[in-house]
Amino acid sequence: MRDISSPLSSVRFSGGTVLSILLLLFALLSLVVFIAEGRLSNVDADAGVLATFALMGCLGVFALVREISAVPFSLPMMHWFFYLVFFVIAPLNQYLCGEVPWGYGLDDAAYLSTNALLLGWGVLFLFGTCLRFAKGGGEHRTALDPVERLPVVTRSAAAICAFASLACCVAFVTLVGIDGVFSRATAVWESSAGSAAYLVQDKILRSVPVVALVIVGSRWRVRGDSVVPLLLCAVSLLLTDFPTALPRYGAAVVYGGLALLFVPALTKRKGLFALLFLVAFVFVFPSINVFRSDGFSFALFAEALVRSIANLPQGFLGGDYDAYSMLARSVDYLGAVGCSWGFQFVGVLLFFIPRAIWPSKPVGTGYMISQAQGQAFNNVSCPLPAEMLVNFGFVGMLAAAFLFGVLVRRIHVMANKQGGGVWSSLYPFACFHLFFIMRGDLLSSWSYLVGFAVVYCLVLQIAGRAGLHDDSSDPSRRLARQ
Repeated sequence: MRDISSPLSSVRFSGGTVLSILLLLFALLSLVVFIAEGRLSNVDADAGVLATFALMGCLGVFALVREISAVPFSLPMMHWFFYLVFFVIAPLNQYLCGEVPWGYGLDDAAYLSTNALLLGWGVLFLFGTCLRFAKGGGEHRTALDPVERLPVVTRSAAAICAFASLACCVAFVTLVGIDGVFSRATAVWESSAGSAAYLVQDKILRSVPVVALVIVGSRWRVRGDSVVPLLLCAVSLLLTDFPTALPRYGAAVVYGGLALLFVPALTKRKGLFALLFLVAFVFVFPSINVFRSDGFSFALFAEALVRSIANLPQGFLGGDYDAYSMLARSVDYLGAVGCSWGFQFVGVLLFFIPRAIWPSKPVGTGYMISQAQGQAFNNVSCPLPAEMLVNFGFVGMLAAAFLFGVLVRRIHVMANKQGGGVWSSLYPFACFHLFFIMRGDLLSSWSYLVGFAVVYCLVLQIAGRAGLHDDSSDPSRRLARQ
């Protein structure tokens, strides 16, 4: 296994990697050209705004290619995907069309100041990811084979996991109804959405089948047996976490994480995951959102997919891509109200405290900004740079960019160490969840991440402490006891 000490170190480019990178760059360039074609002549575009968008695009492409050249997937890679799509491509389209989500007008000065902030964020995040953690050249970043990430359990443990997954599936179908299995619009929960009971039921019942499939799938990958438990886990997962019944971020986390664990090509061929993720994110995930308000049908999904492809530029004008405008609005909010000095961030860390106990508990930052600015619709995003800006001001935001870069690189290094155990197998899911954290708001995204991670780690810990791991397997593949 080859060590990678730094993404900037010399790496060998295989033909497949080069081809994937070229296809990815072509796809990104095509998006920009498709958006800009015929619009530059129709608007009075400011050269400075266009130049700063170009600088941000070059920075994002450089950083993304740098990551792809080093590892098949990583947390920093997901950050740069978000940066390019939400902070460059989508707002450039909005600027050229003269349309901003939620009708909040932005002038050239607002675009220039927002782009300056995002350039600072990108540069400092990049520096943070370049920081080395040990003397003498830094810690090595190894690209683990998927099997090495997975716990190997006994056949009895696989059967127990399959039974637990099936029990969660039965409970879930009982709670939401058969129609609710395939569409969010037709799900009928006994507990009201947003209540504590609903959140606990949703997180536990939908997370356990994911962990069970990871455990049983690892047994199947290494030993080649436990086929029946594997099929039971797969069916249970589909019924509790059907893609069209999940929020888009949830579908990406569950099925993207499982793909990275069980599809070797995605973790052995650099660039393949990046290319497929871009296609899925731009076309497939927006199509899933149609089932937020409509019942499930294949014809409806096909129609939504065709519509998302045909109306791609118009799609970037919608509220799903309001992250850039919310950052610009947070600058206005900061000027009018001032920063919270970390109060919003404390609310994120203590999200589990009920509002009945803490009446002054902060609401989501996006909700707070939109409400303060008199917007009737308050279910808006708040990207991570805006969260840091509202909490700590301009200097704090830039410092947070550097620290965030350090943090995600450190997590990547730790998760890819031999014997990483629970954290190594959780890491692929966390990569997809980073998208939700980047878009925000942080209060909801962090609570969902912690909820999933707690259930995931708890199930694995119970299996490990119950002695259900396979002692005959290679030590590097045993279930870690932490």
